[in-house]
Amino acid sequence: MVLKINQLSTFYKSEKKLFTKPSWNYAIKDVSLELQEGEVFAIVGESGCGKSTLGNTIAGLISPFSGSIEYRNEEIITPTKNVLKTNKQLRRKIQVIFQDPYSSLNPKHTIKRIIGSPLLIHKLANSKNYKEKVEYYLSLVHLDKNLIDRKPSELSGGQRQRVGIAKAIALEPEILICDEITSALDVSVQAFIIDLLFELKQKLNLTILFITHDLSLVRHISSKVCVMYGGEIMELGNTKDIFSNPKHPYTKALLSAIPTLNRKKKPYILKGEPPKTNQLYHHCIFYERCPIREDRCKLEKPPLYNLNNHYTKCFFYDFNK
Repeated sequence: MVLKINQLSTFYKSEKKLFTKPSWNYAIKDVSLELQEGEVFAIVGESGCGKSTLGNTIAGLISPFSGSIEYRNEEIITPTKNVLKTNKQLRRKIQVIFQDPYSSLNPKHTIKRIIGSPLLIHKLANSKNYKEKVEYYLSLVHLDKNLIDRKPSELSGGQRQRVGIAKAIALEPEILICDEITSALDVSVQAFIIDLLFELKQKLNLTILFITHDLSLVRHISSKVCVMYGGEIMELGNTKDIFSNPKHPYTKALLSAIPTLNRKKKPYILKGEPPKTNQLYHHCIFYERCPIREDRCKLEKPPLYNLNNHYTKCFFYDFNK
């Protein structure tokens, strides 16, 4: 096990306005996960469910409200401790590729500086050989070395995303957090980026946390999947098990919405709005939109049932039978 997340919760405090008290936005609540070395672990869910916040918390960019994160059995992040901020050697091990390659790359810097500066800071290169190393990492993502003196604005969206990937792998990480890295790209470019990611995974022995809303993509690239809703885990398990036998009505609704040419049933459209982030729910967070809800669901919060390593947060996990 390379990474363990224990009962992690991350809250945002809103700014205090005139005549009003500051409020809390509850982004993720009591999330526990384990990443095994070399696997592709997918986090899926609709916008605002806490996927990106979870990724940023794991990367040490956001401090959690409660819970902890362990890297190779060493506690690295708690509400009062963030080893990733103080330990450069450890910080290299967990890298993030962001959704928008244009805003995540400094528009004033050249590609050489964008990839080369982290190499110099972490002493993985020196002033004599860092250009050579930048060219090497550009070759790994199939970019021409002649692009080295260009700026992000002179590249296409797919090229910028590959620069972001090169920047991340240049630090020789063990865990790569991919936050919606294909959502802003054309379909053909998406396929290229996914193929590249798997090529690098094999070559560099990477463990990948893949954050996305594209379930059809998840089905083909991940070994495990976690379905999130309102900051909570709704279902967790092997990808094959979840796609063939979903245990939560939210997962079933997401799967029914995947486009297909041989659709036998109409997709189930969830009615209503996602839960509010500024309040805590002491009942099932999916209650308002659930097609199989009962009175019990409004009175108590279901636990995360373990059904032979297939986890689901629903009292009626056998509703398919």
